[in-house]
Amino acid sequence: MPQRDLFSWTLMITCYTRNGEVDKARELFGSLPCRYRKGVACWNAMISGYVKKGRVDEAKRLFDEMPVKNIISWNSMLAGYTQNRNMRLGLEFFNEMGERDVVSWNLMVDGFVQVGDLDSAWKFFQEIPKPNVVSWVTMLSGNIGAQTAMISGYIQCNKVDEARKLFDEISTWDVVCWNAMIAGYAHHGRINEALCLSKQMVNKDTVTWNTIISCYAQVGQMDRAVKIFEEMEEKDLVSWNSLIAGFMLNGQNLDALKSFALMGPEGEKPDQLSFACGLSSCATVAALQVGKQLHQVVVKSEYAIEPLAEHYACMVDLLGRVGRLDEAFEMVRGMKVKANAGVWGALLGACRAHGNLELGRLAAHKLSEFEPHKTSNYVLLSNIHAEANRWNEAQEVRMLMNAGSAVKEPGCSWVEVRNQVHGFLSDDSTQSRLDINVTLASLTSHIRNAFHISEVTA
Repeated sequence: MPQRDLFSWTLMITCYTRNGEVDKARELFGSLPCRYRKGVACWNAMISGYVKKGRVDEAKRLFDEMPVKNIISWNSMLAGYTQNRNMRLGLEFFNEMGERDVVSWNLMVDGFVQVGDLDSAWKFFQEIPKPNVVSWVTMLSGNIGAQTAMISGYIQCNKVDEARKLFDEISTWDVVCWNAMIAGYAHHGRINEALCLSKQMVNKDTVTWNTIISCYAQVGQMDRAVKIFEEMEEKDLVSWNSLIAGFMLNGQNLDALKSFALMGPEGEKPDQLSFACGLSSCATVAALQVGKQLHQVVVKSEYAIEPLAEHYACMVDLLGRVGRLDEAFEMVRGMKVKANAGVWGALLGACRAHGNLELGRLAAHKLSEFEPHKTSNYVLLSNIHAEANRWNEAQEVRMLMNAGSAVKEPGCSWVEVRNQVHGFLSDDSTQSRLDINVTLASLTSHIRNAFHISEVTA
């Protein structure tokens, strides 16, 4: 690269740490130019990398050296203690934190759950100011584990009926819990009861853990989602799709493809959603040959799956990303199903990326038939004309958008001041209800204090 800015350095360091190459990341971090040494994101990436490798002492030394810290810095270091089950130091560190958010509290709850201290976990859970879905999922998984351990304990003490009573009181079961109770009946010769319970199981908790996988994915905690998935004794199609979709949601498309490839060997046949996720991942990472192979499997109905327009849209996107616009257009023309807005939108986006004006106009025309009121399609076509220096045509498209059926919704922003939310519309010139200059001055002051900046320049 002829020039590197702070973002470039941070991105490379983050890539190394996420790939587990912490020493290479540390070497790169050591060569960071002085003018970028206060970039907190670089420090956070290094701390997170050390924590994932279990090198907590090195993470703490780096944390202590940080010139500026934010809440992510504190949470990353806290995770080093809780994820490595050092709750004594974790509690001390938590008490030192000047600022906490829901992530901080969740880390403490999860840490206590991992070491089996459910009383402390419950205490912290009750004190969370605003618990989120991860808070509930973490506490739920901890309770299920504790109750399962108690069931096993009763069975080992020949108290099978007491174990069954506790089992019946559990509101949410997991596979381990069911198996513990069934195995207990079988171990004590109560075969009929074991068979009866096994018939009732019918994958009920599978559903619970699938939901938990999706919840973790939604909040970006794919490590936890993967752990839950790997510990499931019974995985169904929803389990696999939840995991794959979770990887895609968090930008881990290679991991999504790896999981998709494992479905067949693991005995689970992919469905239409599975293939859509697989093809979308191929498009994101520009894996042309793999994408073509998957698409052929769908088109030939090798898994008795009918191809959807979404499958074609993924392939058009993939072909467009690698510059094969003619091939993408031929695929659209040869589709076995009717093209939808997603297909033509993918083609229009590819035309914008590669400056194909004529094909772009055709795609935009087709797209307007599906989405006549969507202004972004007109804007995209106008930009294609502008980038080709065809300014008159670009202006004509804009005028067509304004004069036609497309309705451009005004942009809107919100800001909270003194516990009151104020909205601003881009086409609203009457802003007498709030002095914008005063608000900007207040925000500037907050930024200056938060980042220890002596002067803010425009």
